[in-house]
Amino acid sequence: MQLMKTSFLLGRVDSIDLSTAGVLVASLLLQNVYGDYTEAWSELLCWSMVLVAVEVQSWVHAGGGYTVLDPSATTWHSTVIAGGIALGSFCRSVEDVRWIVPLVTPILFAFRLYGVKEFPTQGQQSQSSWFTSNTLWLQAAIGLTSVLALGSVGTPQTFAIAGLFLFGQLITYVPLINASDQALNLSAPQTISFLVRAVARRAIPAVLLSACGKVLSTSLPPKLAFGDICLAGVLKATNWVLLFNITQRAPWDIATTTSTFAFSSSINTYALLSFPRALARLMTSLTALTQTILSVSKPTKTRHLLYFFALCPLIALLLQTDAVPRDGGKWRGGYKQSQHPIELLIQRSSESFNRTLNTQSATLEAAVAEYHRRYQRSPPPGFDKWFEYAKAHESPIIDEFDIITNKLQPFWNVSPAQIRENLHQAYDAADHRLLKVEIQDRDFHVVDNNWMVAEVKELLRDFVHDLPNMQVLFNSLDEPRVVIDAFEHSDDNASAVGFYDLSHREIWETVTQPCTNTLRRSKEDTIHTYGLPFVENARDAKDLCQHPEYGKLHGFFMSPTTFLVTNSTVPILSQAAPSTFGDVLYPSPFYTESYDMGKYKEGEDPEWEQKKTSLYWAGSTTGSYDFDDSWHSYHRQRFITVTRQLEGSTTTFLTETKPGVWETYRSREILSRLYDAKFTAIIQCAEAQCKEETDYFQPSNREEAGAAYKSRFIFDIDGNSFSGRFYTLLGSRSVVLKQTIFEEWHDERLFPWVHYVPVSISMDELPETMRFLALTENGSKRARQIAENGREWRSKALRKEDASIFLYRLLLEYARLLDDSRVA
Repeated sequence: MQLMKTSFLLGRVDSIDLSTAGVLVASLLLQNVYGDYTEAWSELLCWSMVLVAVEVQSWVHAGGGYTVLDPSATTWHSTVIAGGIALGSFCRSVEDVRWIVPLVTPILFAFRLYGVKEFPTQGQQSQSSWFTSNTLWLQAAIGLTSVLALGSVGTPQTFAIAGLFLFGQLITYVPLINASDQALNLSAPQTISFLVRAVARRAIPAVLLSACGKVLSTSLPPKLAFGDICLAGVLKATNWVLLFNITQRAPWDIATTTSTFAFSSSINTYALLSFPRALARLMTSLTALTQTILSVSKPTKTRHLLYFFALCPLIALLLQTDAVPRDGGKWRGGYKQSQHPIELLIQRSSESFNRTLNTQSATLEAAVAEYHRRYQRSPPPGFDKWFEYAKAHESPIIDEFDIITNKLQPFWNVSPAQIRENLHQAYDAADHRLLKVEIQDRDFHVVDNNWMVAEVKELLRDFVHDLPNMQVLFNSLDEPRVVIDAFEHSDDNASAVGFYDLSHREIWETVTQPCTNTLRRSKEDTIHTYGLPFVENARDAKDLCQHPEYGKLHGFFMSPTTFLVTNSTVPILSQAAPSTFGDVLYPSPFYTESYDMGKYKEGEDPEWEQKKTSLYWAGSTTGSYDFDDSWHSYHRQRFITVTRQLEGSTTTFLTETKPGVWETYRSREILSRLYDAKFTAIIQCAEAQCKEETDYFQPSNREEAGAAYKSRFIFDIDGNSFSGRFYTLLGSRSVVLKQTIFEEWHDERLFPWVHYVPVSISMDELPETMRFLALTENGSKRARQIAENGREWRSKALRKEDASIFLYRLLLEYARLLDDSRVA
């Protein structure tokens, strides 16, 4: 009974209203499967399906007229229409230019008003008040204001592609108006089908060339999402079939008004907008819906039902939280700020760097006083000789060694005897992966012969005779080893030292256990970043306790290649570790070895002006071990996915709408020409997953190390642990963009936005960072200055001598921990 009632109600709805509703629904759904390769290949599928549908219909109606149209006119019309369809598809696959569609509507309106002499169906509109020269000016005003509401300030390339797309739309719909009118002038029932068949047959090869052009224009292997392509193809085919039906009683303008309505009603179009702009887009959507409904030549009894679609943009606006007032009624967009956030971050960090540099102690007395002020205790024995050594080797840093104190602090509640016992147990544990060295009687004794130990010995050569006796354990793995349990801070809670093998497992809960008893640092958001995660404070950005989302964004937390961890208070020296770990940090031998090996070659590094304006990275899939489908979330895989646009997601950019006023806009194009990033090897994965990643990423051949220096921007990203090539890149004439969750010994002397460009773990701000630094005059100047700063500072503060100075002071502090006479 209910089915019969529904059928009865549908039977009373006019067919053109049903078709219009179908076009609106299909257009709305299309907004959710919009993507570069999806756009190109779904268009091919669409016209293939349309052709099949028409051929089937022709077969069913065999005997009908097929030659009633003027063949020469049909050939001309269908060829031009097919070319316009292909051109429009190519433009949409390269850049999201849907915002220009509202401008097509008044142009088509004018063509029908002045450019067509005989059009029985389309021309019937001239008898209504809607189709007049006065209305044309209204249509033009609506088109222009809609473009302003939907569009944004972009690059010259964006506007060039938008112009091509506009031309493609016109050469699609203007001939369709003429061809449709000629067909509707004839009495044969198959004339419209004949037109559709002619268009489809020519559109298929044209769109195929367009799709191939998209592949060639990117110089990257296409990533085809077959599910999205099939869905988009079906929706587009449905759209065109319904439009050919509707335009027997309505003008072709309805194609552009429904497209405008769907685009301006999508929830994505309201993302990160100011309320006035969000309201403007809402009005654009409602206006386009009204234009669509009024376009029907003869009012129907059920036409008012189409107004229910007005709920779509209203719901989209309400669901988009970024368009809701925050912070006492202030709107997210349209925030007035004199400079781009990056410029303000550079300025603030530069001031901090200069202040730090200018306040370093110049005398031993000043250094001792500063030590007392910072740590409320006296410096360790031998501090005077350390100071003398640091000054003799022209160290620019004398006081900034908080990282040593912070990492050793948990051990002050443990007796020297217990620490020595923990060291002994750790070294005796099965599969400990530790390297032991002893400093005894003013000499360095090698227990475990290893290249890393040899590097450490070289660093200590000049002052080993001034060091107390001690035993030191060095971590031989890239990954850190110690997560001190909250209750393991005294002798009373001491337990046997052992290592747990958590390799290839999710370790987030393990590594964040210390957060339960750690107060989070307050974040100072003094710079408005418009919702983009620019790194404002590098220390806070690495604090795991402040970022629970990191557990699903970094391969180390999701599936470390090797992770042998203890929760005991054993001081193990490691090269790098996240914020919650208890490893004691020291300068990595990978860095100091690079000085001896000469990995950076001056002759391979061009001057700034001769470099390409691009971001370079090439490497393998280290950083995790892949044995399931979670590899899409690993940090290196996400980086390549983003920079090669393998998923076609939208990106947020900033634009200065007027002096001092910045607003966000979203684009599916991340300015792909700015990125030269690729995998050269798929490793550390099970066989099935290796094949999946190989098919997905299409790895390239290995490249020479010097290839990176040909680009102005070089990316540095974590591998299994820290990146060992950081110093080599920092010493080049390129600017380094660095993403990491690992703390290292140099964190207090390297300043983000001064010596390198920090990138958040999410990388959501990366496209805007590259747009500003690479494509704007101010940004390019800033980028070059950062490159020069990093190169100069690396030669002053990251020398082999600086690593020795740090290790010297670290071992003095460490020796005091093992001294039975020290006070806890």
